[in-house]
Amino acid sequence: MIRRARRGDIPLLASLWEACFGDDRAYIAFFLQNRFPAADAFLWEEGGVPVSVLFLFPARLCQGEARYVVRYLYAACTAPEFRGRGLMRRLIDEAARVSTAEGADGIALVPASGSLFHYYAGCGFQTAFFCETGRCSRAELEQLAAKSPQPVVASLSLPVMADIRRTVLHGRDYLAWDEAALSYALAEHRYSGGDAVCVRTPSGAGYCLLQEAVQEDTCFVQELLCSGAVEPLFSALLQKSDARSFSFRCPVGAIPARVNPVRRAYGMLRPLSAGAAHLPQRLQNAYLGLSLG
Repeated sequence: MIRRARRGDIPLLASLWEACFGDDRAYIAFFLQNRFPAADAFLWEEGGVPVSVLFLFPARLCQGEARYVVRYLYAACTAPEFRGRGLMRRLIDEAARVSTAEGADGIALVPASGSLFHYYAGCGFQTAFFCETGRCSRAELEQLAAKSPQPVVASLSLPVMADIRRTVLHGRDYLAWDEAALSYALAEHRYSGGDAVCVRTPSGAGYCLLQEAVQEDTCFVQELLCSGAVEPLFSALLQKSDARSFSFRCPVGAIPARVNPVRRAYGMLRPLSAGAAHLPQRLQNAYLGLSLG
């Protein structure tokens, strides 16, 4: 049976999450305590126990001057013993039906692996969001940062982050988050051991969210947004991290060619309204950051 999740389902949803994703209970509790109130969760119940679930969060899709109401689908999972029965497809269809009735134009998601693009295509989703990934050595990043002016390094607060995102992404096709989502994304990043760098220069401001992989001696930059020259941000990043190599995931066109950027498919969209029917084809390198994936 499909139904919407209720607060009383939280203990069983935590058990389902742990069985499917393997996260520790503290992280699961952090998510459910902080984001469940904003979520519209749909579950499949067997014998009074949730065996499949997905979470929907509100967002806006900006395409030029147009704005679309979308839902972001997150943490879709089915208990291992119930997989192969089509439960998730039926949950997605029900979530789409309800979202359409409530005025949504589409549902967006980020597949957790490359193989899932094919699966979600079978559920009505189309590739719609792209990013660039790049990798360079510490020496290469030092060369890029060598001639940059000394940046003013600041702490990354939620208002500063929101302001930089609005400035940098203005005029670009992208998925826009509300303040609650931005607040959770920043808190979750730090809760998971991530760090942040924020700089201000005469030409603008920027920040990056980073995660250190100590065993690989690599700094993973999960988001980089800058309204001015990017080199001062690289300089601050080198001060923050001692890693020997740096890996980046950014909006298309955000990082220099010397970082060897490669454009990659990143997210998908299932159009719901008539006005959004051809939206995946109209979007131009649309950006979906802070996906928690």
